Amino acid sequence: MGKINGFSLIETLVSVSIMALLSLTLIAIFLATIKGGIKAQKVQMVHQQGDFALSVMSKTARNSQTADCGEEGTYLLLKTDLGNVAYSVGSDESVDRIASNSGEFLTSNLVNVEDLSFICHGGDLGNQVVTISFDLVAGYPASYGGQAQDWVRQNFATSVSTRRY
Repeated sequence: MGKINGFSLIETLVSVSIMALLSLTLIAIFLATIKGGIKAQKVQMVHQQGDFALSVMSKTARNSQTADCGEEGTYLLLKTDLGNVAYSVGSDESVDRIASNSGEFLTSNLVNVEDLSFICHGGDLGNQVVTISFDLVAGYPASYGGQAQDWVRQNFATSVSTRRY
């Protein structure tokens, strides 16, 4: 009998198994990279929207004459040269957003605002100091049926003193 060229059944099964394991590993790495990119985009979106809302409210408070934070600190009423400006939580499409009395929202409907609070107190120079704090949330936590990697929550806070005494 002559020598038979080719692979045996065992050799073929071993090589197919090794290739399958390598393929599964590469697919897992690819999917993890995609999920990480989506998470990074959500974090960036939340950060940009929070920074924008905080900067608009801070600038208005800094240039206002007086500030009133309401009894429970749920709204901020600022008296400016152009009239009164108010900030509070407004609901739109079942999402809580930061709203102003101009009818515009400072955050989009892709994020939900939580724990918006304003604290007003007198400053040392006769001015007022306004502390603004809120959380922005994108996605749903695992306790509400979402996945942990799809949920982003970030706190934003600052204190601003009015420049007009």
